[in-house]
This record gives sequence, C-alpha cells and structure tokens, in this order.
Amino acid sequence: MEIAAVAALLAVAGLGGSRNGWLDVINNFAPMILAMGLVGVGLAWWSLDGATRITTICVALIAVAYGLALIAPDLAGALASHPQGGAQFRILSANVWTDNPTPGLAIGEIIARDADAVFLQESNGTLRNEFVRLKSLYPYASECPGSGVQIFLKTPITAHGCGPGPASPSQLDWVWVETTASDGRPVTLATTHFSWPFPPGPQSAERTGLAASLSQLSRGDLILGGDFNTTPWSFAMRRQDQLFAPLKRRTLAWFSWPARLDALRRSWPLPILPIDHIYAGPNWQAASLTRLRMPGSDHFATEAVLTRRP
Repeated sequence: MEIAAVAALLAVAGLGGSRNGWLDVINNFAPMILAMGLVGVGLAWWSLDGATRITTICVALIAVAYGLALIAPDLAGALASHPQGGAQFRILSANVWTDNPTPGLAIGEIIARDADAVFLQESNGTLRNEFVRLKSLYPYASECPGSGVQIFLKTPITAHGCGPGPASPSQLDWVWVETTASDGRPVTLATTHFSWPFPPGPQSAERTGLAASLSQLSRGDLILGGDFNTTPWSFAMRRQDQLFAPLKRRTLAWFSWPARLDALRRSWPLPILPIDHIYAGPNWQAASLTRLRMPGSDHFATEAVLTRRP
C-alpha cells in the first residue's frame, strides 16, 4: 500500500512539471515510477484482498498509466525500422568525464571506432594530454579556449563558431563546425553540454539560447550531439524538441547514464537515464545507433550512423 501510494503521489507531482521546473525533475525518473506502480499492483494482488486490494491496485495504476503515457512514444519510435541506403556519416559522441582516470584507454577506444567525426563533452580534463594521439587520426579540431566541448574531424574545417551565440546565456558551452562529407556535400556539426536540471533556471536558459544560436545555422544538414542532462520523459525535453525543430532527436529511449559508480570506483552495466542525445536535420535519416562503454567515463558513448537523403 505504501509503495502504491508513493508511486501515485510522484506521478501526480510529475504532472505538475508542465508548470514547475522542480517538479519536472521527477519526470526524469518515470521508468522507476512505472516499475514502482507495477510492483504495487503485483504485491496488492498477491497479499491483499477485498476492497483494500482493489483500492491499492487502483492507486498503483495511477503510476502505471503515468509511466506508460510518458515512455510509450519514445519506445514506439525506437522500435520503428530505419531506412537504409545513401551516403552515410558516422558520429561518435561521448562525455569523457573531466576526471577520467584512464584517459589513454578512452582515447584508444575513440581511435578504434574510427568514426567520421567525434563529439566530446568534458574534454577539458585529463584527456587533454592525450589529444596528440587523437589528432593522428583526426588532424582537424575545433578551437574554443576554455570550452569543455570539442569536435574532432578527419576533413578540413570550412567554418567554425563557439558559444555563446546570439541570445545565448554566457554559461552555455557549445561549438559548431562545418566540413565536407565523403559525398562531397557540406555538413554542419555541433556539440554541447547542458548543466543539471536542478535548479531548473540555468538549463532552461541554455535550451532557449542554444535554439536561438542554432537558428543562425543551416539546419538541413546539421547534426547536433551532446550531454543534455535531461530525459525524453520530461516536459523540458518536449519543449526542447520543439525549439530545435526542424532537427529531430534520433536517440529515442536511449539510456546512457550511469556507466560508472565513482564512489565505488566500479563500472556499472545498466544505464537508467537517457540524457545523452543526437539530433539531425531533415536531410538525414537515422540508420543505426550503438551504445559504447567509454573507459573511465560515467557516461556510455553513442555512435550514430546517419544516412543522407539524395
């Protein structure tokens, strides 16, 4: 009964996230609330009887309905088939963690994947001393002094910019570059790292500022990736998806954190929050996504193969 009641209260509070950023933080944990509701239903059916059983199940079903309503759209999209064919462009996006204890291994993993472009977040930490190795494969890189985000490329950079841009908050950490893909057509690449969702004010400003900056770029062939520190179940990300249009989020129900429990200095096999995302413009179709363990990082990396429309 207590599990059912707590799950239902969290669900009702999460619905208030449409107007309150603090309550919206609850929605990031919708899968766990759904699981609590299912446990409440199961335990009530097994251990209670009569009106108490019915009441407890009804209360628990509030959490179940809430969780399914938030999670189902992303799950349905993730299960949909992706078109194949056309020129492909492969992106590796990774929050490598500022205090990564094994930077050499992380760089080795990045080189081994041999993607067309690499997006790094929290790159201004221990990995900096290993960039010489990375540039042996990716000789072209964004240069934004003081930034924690960086893009590495095999092909020359034809245009480049750093955050903050027009209407962007000063704390927004982002960078964009333009290069030429293997099909001879230009492609614009961007990466960012948002702050935590609490307090909600800074992240909301980053979201609005980045949308304003992206509007200054050609978005048909744009690919944006990074650590957005929020999940698809939140009202914040729903607003973000609308602000970034016509870009579409290609990481649907894509769980990426945590990959490591730093307090225990141990890797963790089961990510529970989808907070690392990739968006792409209307000229791109998602062909495949691969989740990778990045040595020493508390995030799983994402490798995305995108197919360009003819």
